[in-house]
Amino acid sequence: MIKQSSSGMTFSPDGRLLASGSGDGTTRLWDVQNGHEVAMFVGFTDGEWVIMTPEGYYTASSGGEKHINVRIGNNVYSIENYRKAFYRPDLVKLAITGSSLKNYKTLDR
Repeated sequence: MIKQSSSGMTFSPDGRLLASGSGDGTTRLWDVQNGHEVAMFVGFTDGEWVIMTPEGYYTASSGGEKHINVRIGNNVYSIENYRKAFYRPDLVKLAITGSSLKNYKTLDR
C-alpha cells in the first residue's frame, strides 16, 4: 500500500511507477498497480547517496556505504558483513525498471 506522506509526487511516463519525495531526504519509487515500494533513494548532506530495494539490495556512491547498517532483531551490523550478497547494482537496476525481485534472497532468509 502507498502510505507515504510526501511533499512531491510524479508518475513515470507509462504510469506504472510513482516517485514520492519527502522532507526527510528520501525519494521512494512505488509500483502503482500493487502499491509496493520498489526502491528508496537517499541523498546525504555529505553528497553521498544510496539506492536500496525492500529486499535489501543496494547500490551506492563511493562513500555511501558508510551510511548503511543492518538491523536484525536487536542486533546492528555493518553492511560490510552483507556486501558480497547485497551490493547488487544489477538487481537495483532491474527493480527500478519494473522487474520483480521476488525470487532473490532477502536479509531475513
